[in-house]
Amino acid sequence: MVETQGEFDFAAEQTTWSVGEFTRQIRDILETTFATLRVRGQIGNFTRAQSGHIYMTLVDDEDGGKSRISSSQLKVVMWKGQAARLRFEPETGMKVVVTGKVTVYEARGEYQVVADRLEPEGVGELQLAFEQLKRKLEAEGLFDSDRKMELPFFPARIGLVTSRTGAAVRDFLETLDVRNPRARVRLVPVRVQGEGSAAEVARALELLQGSAAGVDVIVLTRGGGSLEDLWAFNEEVVARAIAESAIPIVSAIGHEVDYTIADFVADYRAATPTAAASAVTPDLREIVQRMDGLRRRLAMGLRSWSQRGEAELAQKMSTRYMLNPQLVIEERFEHLDRGLGELESLTRGRLDQLENTLALLGSRLETLNPYGVLKRGYSVVLDTDGKTVTGADELSEGDLLRLRLERGEAKVRVEDAGQQN
Repeated sequence: MVETQGEFDFAAEQTTWSVGEFTRQIRDILETTFATLRVRGQIGNFTRAQSGHIYMTLVDDEDGGKSRISSSQLKVVMWKGQAARLRFEPETGMKVVVTGKVTVYEARGEYQVVADRLEPEGVGELQLAFEQLKRKLEAEGLFDSDRKMELPFFPARIGLVTSRTGAAVRDFLETLDVRNPRARVRLVPVRVQGEGSAAEVARALELLQGSAAGVDVIVLTRGGGSLEDLWAFNEEVVARAIAESAIPIVSAIGHEVDYTIADFVADYRAATPTAAASAVTPDLREIVQRMDGLRRRLAMGLRSWSQRGEAELAQKMSTRYMLNPQLVIEERFEHLDRGLGELESLTRGRLDQLENTLALLGSRLETLNPYGVLKRGYSVVLDTDGKTVTGADELSEGDLLRLRLERGEAKVRVEDAGQQN
């Protein structure tokens, strides 16, 4: 016999129930008896509705209710208010522990658990959420080394995103003051843990973008703590803000052994806030020491170069040319006269050769000149078109001809044509 707060006994009553009445009685008994319960099982048929509500079944067997052997099943619903607060994404096949209360869905006469809390079994909720987001962002390439920017060597202005108070900001500023007191810091104070802190961090990173902020590098830091304390830096909104930054970001979250999603996405991960200060700015004392060393090396090099130059100059000054510079000028004139003489000789011989060749060619050309015979009293007969007449048969009586003589031309007319010798 199951007793309710009203000590209702089904066996004692012989009433005939309607389906609705019986269902409501069962609901009252279950909701009263199991006001709060925890149930362990494996998720089967997981669904996240567009409304934000979560629906699933819990099963006992290892394959999520897919085997042919029947297993106990329990319907579970989580309303969107509680579902929105989940830090991990439930999946079919995942082993979980559900905390909630039993109710009856009267329309179907089915009982189900309305979950207030959902926890992964065997691993903490935060650790599972961390691993899920890490796998997701890594698959998108947000951890790839080729997308990371180099840190500026000597930043003039540094953006600092952290809590206004605490060891992190103190350690960073003290270290920076020792290494480079001239560096300017723009602090954007944020909450570094608790609800809403991740959104504040993301907004601070966005605020430091662009020329208006004027920073060369951004440091995102806080002190150590538990996984829960550091959770703001494991939120996706912070990871996205880091990935979208156009300015290099140094992440220094927690202690040396602590790793957050922000560390994987950032352009540079520093183990501590102190290490972050060392990473973003060189030590001026070390630079001064290096410059002193370079100055000494430069002075020694110049001294050695000067000594070698003096030795070479002394050697050259001892030569005959330096002792009597006029020798250089005289030798150059001698070389010039010799060269001019050789050039003149070569030019004269070449001109004579060209004159002889030209005379020979002129003689040959004169021999081949068809009008050369005119000098011997001959003439060339041309018709009115200027064509040479070679036979009487080409002429007719009355034709007008031109006679080309050695000196000038004459015009004649044919009186008797057609006779040939």
